[in-house]
Amino acid sequence: MTIDKSCITLQNRRCPEFIKGLNSFIEIAKNHVDDEGKTCCPCIDCVNMFRHIVTTVYAHIHDRGFEDSYLIWIHHGEEYPPSHLDNLWASKYRSTRVVAEENPHEEMFNVIDDVMAEEDPHIENISQEATALDPEFDALFEEANTELYPG
Repeated sequence: MTIDKSCITLQNRRCPEFIKGLNSFIEIAKNHVDDEGKTCCPCIDCVNMFRHIVTTVYAHIHDRGFEDSYLIWIHHGEEYPPSHLDNLWASKYRSTRVVAEENPHEEMFNVIDDVMAEEDPHIENISQEATALDPEFDALFEEANTELYPG
């Protein structure tokens, strides 16, 4: 079965083709969840480095778009074609994936995911003040996302 991935490159994330492609992807993603019901998120920001519940993945992709380079959905059931160059790329990518999974902040992001999962991901136009949990928490969260050595 060939998977239509044309929605990945669409800029208009509100057009029917994008929504149809996103829904197709979500159906595939539902079959590739871990014990906690989370799957890799291929949005522009997460780039399959973080796992979220399926509704959060839907919201991320809808709001941010697909990572353009995620053409072979290896985290969602596809396998690499038997090509020497692809195998070289795969071994390099897997090694960076292992390093990313050892990120000590990953646990914090999982906790935040669990808290945020209770919110409706389809609600739009929420003011910044309504989403702030606590100024001290926000400062810690921003600090956790700041590069120690930029560049």
